[in-house]
Formats: sequence, structure tokens, C-alpha cells
Amino acid sequence: MLIFPLLMFPMLMLGIASIEKNIIEKEKLKDIRVAYIDYNQTPELLDEFNNHNKFKIIFNIESDAIESMLESDSIDIAIIVDKDFKEKIQSMSVPSIKLLYKTSDDLKIANKKATDILEWYSEKILTKRLIDLNIDKNIFNPFDVKETDIASSREKLAKTIGGILPYIFMIFCFMGTTYPGIDLGAGEKERGTLETLLVAPATYHEILIGKFGVICLSGLLSALVSLLSIGVGVYGIQITENIPQEILAFASDILQFKTILLLLSLLLPTTMFFSSLVLSLSIYAKSFKEAQSLIQPLSIAVIFPVAIGSIIPGITLNYSTAMIPILNIALSSKEVIAGTINPLLLLEVYLSAFLTAMIGIYICSYLFKKESIIFR
Repeated sequence: MLIFPLLMFPMLMLGIASIEKNIIEKEKLKDIRVAYIDYNQTPELLDEFNNHNKFKIIFNIESDAIESMLESDSIDIAIIVDKDFKEKIQSMSVPSIKLLYKTSDDLKIANKKATDILEWYSEKILTKRLIDLNIDKNIFNPFDVKETDIASSREKLAKTIGGILPYIFMIFCFMGTTYPGIDLGAGEKERGTLETLLVAPATYHEILIGKFGVICLSGLLSALVSLLSIGVGVYGIQITENIPQEILAFASDILQFKTILLLLSLLLPTTMFFSSLVLSLSIYAKSFKEAQSLIQPLSIAVIFPVAIGSIIPGITLNYSTAMIPILNIALSSKEVIAGTINPLLLLEVYLSAFLTAMIGIYICSYLFKKESIIFR
């Protein structure tokens, strides 16, 4: 419960940074094998490919063999030029150049580099045509569109990277409540210690508060360990080369005292809600094994709204979503990390979260008072 979240973030951050660095270095050294069939129609385009030191041109390949060579990974891309390319260019017709590839490479480095050269060649031919026709190139550009994104770097990164962090926080928070919750309810039933505890000079509420407090603190401790793990991971990537400064600044912003305090304040009612649900099911269960079987579907019910709020784009925090349990915490945590949280919406999230937590505690208290359930 403690070691896993403590090690996860440093391994995740350092692992991703190391893998990304290795991939970039390998791609820089990799030669792109190009099957080139042009029937001596495009000498300028061929020279441009040859001048690029990463392209390895392969000639004398039959066009029928191109697909099988791509399938067997003998070549990376293939370029096939029309046989009458020169004639069509001179007559100002539109010939074609086929670019064949296999989309198994997520990076698509070879495709992008080849496309850049083909676009350069197309632009060169177009410019020559316009000069021959005595036409100003600007006539095809009636107006310019100047885009300006006013979102800060922190906001941009928070909408992508920041969406994953609330998901991880909530999962660890739920995990932190699960194990002690099962043990303090169903576990005591199996060991036969619950009866001894109930005849002690303590009220039902005092015993329930003690159990609930342990479970709740355990969940918060797991969340704190996750934040500590992020700090270790941030320190690790700061001493790693080739990490963009925007990511470093974003990671440092997350560790600000205000951000941590807001995240923990949001996790508090969530942890209380998780603790009440887990303890209620644990009290209801006859055995430790039955409690695990009952709580396992609950974990799916928790992950689903968290995943919607953290990963799926287009769902934002508003006055409607701020009332939906668990989802509101995921969305508000995302806004806190981005630094764009609306105070009124945050207040609504707090009220909704604490109300949900109180309902959960009431149900837990109701079950704990019924001896027919405790001694099932």
C-alpha cells in the first residue's frame, strides 16, 4: 500500500524520459530505406532524397514487389512516379506520385520526412508554373489567419499530463482504504475478535469512529505517499538530460504548497466516502473472502467516473458535473493542477463531496448498529 505508490512515480517519470530519449537517439541514427521508381522522370526530386543523408535509396525494384517488401519490413517506404510525369508537368496537368508505407510505426518518422520533401518539390513546381504564367503567388492567399493560443504552458500540459494525475491519486486513495477496511470488518468477524470488542466499555459510535478513522487515515496516507513519490520523480527528471523545460516547470508547479493543499482537501471527503463504502461492505460480509468479492465490483464503479473525468476530453467542471460524486473530484483536481479552478465551482464540489461522505457514514453507522448484520 505504501511502497508501491512511493516507487511508481519515480519509475514512471524516469522510465518515460529514458525511453523517449533512447527512441529519439535511435531514430536520429536510423537509415530510411526507400524503394524509388521514377522511370527517370524526377531527377531533382531524386537529388533531394540523395542529399538527405538519412535516406537510403533502393533502385531496380518491380512495382509488384513493393507491398510484399513493406510487409516483410525490407523497406520503410516506397515512391512510385507516373511514367508520363514530365509530360504532364510540362502540359500543366496533374500527375501523381504514390507514397506507400505501412502504419505499424506510431512515430511515422519515415513518412513525415518523405512527405516534407514531396511538399517541397510540389511547391517548387507550383512556383515555376506561376512565374511562367506571370501570376503573383499571393493571389491565392486572400487573407492570413493568425492563431493565438492564450492558454499558459501549465494549462496546456495540465489538459494532457495533468488529467492522468487525479486518476492515479484516486486509485491509490481507494487502495489505501480497501485493505484495512476489509480487515477491520470482515477480518475481525473471522478472527472472532469483534464480539470481544463490542463487550468493551465503549459505545458503538466510538468503536465505529476508531475503525473509520484508521481506514480514512490509511487512504490519505496513500495519497500523501503518491505526492511524495511525484516529488522524487520530479527531482529525478530535473537531473535527466533532454527533458523540455515546460514539463519541468509544470512538475514544479504541482509541488507548490497551495496546489498540494487543495488536492489533499479534495481527497479528504473522497477518502471519507471510500472509507464508509468499504467499511459498510466489510461489516455486511460474512468473511474476508466475501468482503473482497463485494468490494471488487466497487473498484470498477470508482474507476469508471474517475477515468471519464481524467482521460476523456470535452468533459469539464461545471455546475452540473460538480454535483456528481467522484467525477467532480477528478474534474476539480484537474482544474487545480492547471491553476484554473473556479472558486464557486470548488465550493460546490466541497459541499457535494462532504454531503456524499456524510450519507456514506450514516449508512455505515446504521449497518454497524444492527446485530443481525454484524453477526451474520
